[in-house]
Amino acid sequence: MKAILPALFAALLVTNLAHAVPQAVGNGIFGAVGVAFEKYAASDGPWAQGAELKGPWKVRAEKKGDIENLDLAAEAVVFGIPASQISAERSAGIVRRITVRFDEGKMKNAKANPGGLYAQVIANITALAGEPKQTSPGGERSVRYESSLITARKSGGKEVSVDFTPAK
Repeated sequence: MKAILPALFAALLVTNLAHAVPQAVGNGIFGAVGVAFEKYAASDGPWAQGAELKGPWKVRAEKKGDIENLDLAAEAVVFGIPASQISAERSAGIVRRITVRFDEGKMKNAKANPGGLYAQVIANITALAGEPKQTSPGGERSVRYESSLITARKSGGKEVSVDFTPAK
């Protein structure tokens, strides 16, 4: 009986510690730094003059004037969905846009989404930021969240793009 109590106490302690594990595990570089990508992109952080983007970014070779295009060189999960590509556009040291692309063909559970990838992205944006307030004639849906305007659109039959831009 005396041996059972310490074992039970140790098991209870481990169980309580397991609840403290960050839920962002598995989100690539952003999970490792403890912030979801969508929360980071919506914050003030990326939009300030001279702000350094979190994570490893690669500059694309083509540069048009003072516009610089960068691609995230790590995997990331955005809105709970693995992103196929994340890119940023920077001009004169200021990030102007962050674009996240999702590709249904690259998702493991694509068939499990009855409304399709676009419906899943919109549902996940709504869960984070509320119902999109604007819908364009082309089907783009936009919502303001923290310091950003988040705009989602279908980019093709099985692709969805989400732009984060500074809210003005």
